Amino acid sequence: MLQRLAAEATDDSFRVAIAAGLASVPVSLLLSWDSLPGEGTATGPEFDGLALLVAGVLVGVYYHGRSTPTKRAGLWTGLTGGLAALVVFGWPALTALASAAPDRTGVVLVLAVVTAVLGVGLSVGVTVVAALGTDWFLERVDPKRRRVPADGRSERSRWWFAVVGYAVLAPIWLAILLWPAAVGFGLSFASAVGLFVCSIAAFVGLFLDTTAPKSPAGWQPTWWLYVGIPPAIAGVVALASTLRNGGYPAGDGLFGFYAALAAVAVVYAANRRRHGGRLVDPK
Repeated sequence: MLQRLAAEATDDSFRVAIAAGLASVPVSLLLSWDSLPGEGTATGPEFDGLALLVAGVLVGVYYHGRSTPTKRAGLWTGLTGGLAALVVFGWPALTALASAAPDRTGVVLVLAVVTAVLGVGLSVGVTVVAALGTDWFLERVDPKRRRVPADGRSERSRWWFAVVGYAVLAPIWLAILLWPAAVGFGLSFASAVGLFVCSIAAFVGLFLDTTAPKSPAGWQPTWWLYVGIPPAIAGVVALASTLRNGGYPAGDGLFGFYAALAAVAVVYAANRRRHGGRLVDPK
């Protein structure tokens, strides 16, 4: 494994991945700086992984469709970007090591090494997942993949069941949550949990169903329109609640997402039924 890493370190195909990781280091340090000792914090160091997440997404976009494995590219982005995690967690460890009693130096040193390894490992995990997820997303929405040749094999999507189920149940659950006093705490709590779980399943199902491979003669839904409306509405509602000094903008935005997803689910189910009830040929 070490020999492979040594060979890849000088491989030109990984230059962008390594550069993306190194570019994320100063941003990660800036975002995590307030948690370092001496800044008035009592909770210990906290590493902000936003820059690593963005770097992983960009690496996934760059290496999509290339011969270089996206997973390895994401690994190198995490290894180099993880230098920021070494600083964030290593600096307090060195401070503790310098002030530790002689009989506790070994324990502090072991904890420092474990913390450093975990920090870099989590950094690698974030960038690999982000890069692979981005690569999968771009492959999923690729028009060439979604258009099945006349003699090709179509994909039978069954994710529309989750979309239709949410279209039926979401209005009921939303009504219960809007008037909780009329139904009691138990039913309101069950509705909130059911709405949250089913909204995730419906949103994922909506994306997977709209991007399922289909024949050129079949219905070709505009996936980004159906999938993009609910989060867009959620953002607008949260922003409006913030501007009006609402008590809980995030909660208002979540309700906007639930309602918009329910409306989109109804429209999508109706359009799907109107176009024959399927996205692909029955062959």
